[in-house]
Amino acid sequence: MNQSSEWNGLKLETPATYRIRVQGLLDATWSDRLAGMAISRIKTEQKAPVMMLAGHLIDQAALAGVLNALYNLHLPLLSMENLDEKQRTLKRISPAGIECALTTLIVQSMWRT
Repeated sequence: MNQSSEWNGLKLETPATYRIRVQGLLDATWSDRLAGMAISRIKTEQKAPVMMLAGHLIDQAALAGVLNALYNLHLPLLSMENLDEKQRTLKRISPAGIECALTTLIVQSMWRT
């Protein structure tokens, strides 16, 4: 029995929106070869250039294809984020939970000073 079939949320065949950061230069013309992901250069404190790819992929196989293409281009992966999962996590936090977390942080910071 596949455990992931019992979980709610992301599955291998589920579409999702991703943000990927790689070290190195990547021209926007590569977008078609990278599943149509938008490509932009981002400013960082690092000397090496950093590129960000963002876009909606149809499934995990498409994500694997993008990651394999980046690997074949010798672009080191800095980060990969599932933006849909991040949104699901934020939706699960109630306003009362946020207020409680903020109160805890304020109290903790008061004790530190």
